Amino acid sequence: GDGTWPSAGAKAILVNLAKFPKFNGQVVELAEFNEEKQRWKCLLSNGGDVQVFASNIEPVDMFEDRVSEVEKMLEEGQVYEAWRALQSKSRAPQKLKDALRKKYACGMYS
Repeated sequence: GDGTWPSAGAKAILVNLAKFPKFNGQVVELAEFNEEKQRWKCLLSNGGDVQVFASNIEPVDMFEDRVSEVEKMLEEGQVYEAWRALQSKSRAPQKLKDALRKKYACGMYS
């Protein structure tokens, strides 16, 4: 991708849907943005679609710049902040999760 988010054709995860909680956590494909309704049309894996606000979608993979931010947090000892950042639905790289686990294992909170 060219770094623009969200964009049509991108894979996303549905989040914070109050009306349709069963869709939360589902991976969808962004079809098109409806200017009038200010919603994204998302294609569901079962062939259906839902219209959601941009606040209801998260990228499937964590952005590189976000990954760098979290790595910096870990370097600076902001373990809790880093942990919070990894609680989003976006998939963080395994190396980042491992780094966080290592920090915890060092007994910083014992």
